[in-house]
Amino acid sequence: MALLKLYSQAILFLDGSELAECESIQVNGDSKAQVVETIAKGFAGLTQGAAQIRFTVKNAVPDAAFEMNPNAFIKKGEYKEIAVQAGGKTITSTVMINTWSFSYQINGKAELSFEAIGTWADWE
Repeated sequence: MALLKLYSQAILFLDGSELAECESIQVNGDSKAQVVETIAKGFAGLTQGAAQIRFTVKNAVPDAAFEMNPNAFIKKGEYKEIAVQAGGKTITSTVMINTWSFSYQINGKAELSFEAIGTWADWE
């Protein structure tokens, strides 16, 4: 008999406020390490880099207004705090929103996406 489990959902917070229109979140850690290869050894190891975390967020767009406008943060160069709760853990990073896009298609939904790059953090 298979054991059934309840699996985690994720919640995204921007500066302490939940983004209620969030449809998807992707969190990627990147060590930015550089590969070191030598003639004698081949792959010899890694040189540490400036580790960072990238958050890719997709938000639904209500008819009344955007839940948040990432362009305003980019223009001002503002730092934001992003926190993602999932699996009983939270990862929190100070970020700058780097890119955003808006999309819509017939028989589809309006979607506002953004990518933020932030300081290294761990799930706690």
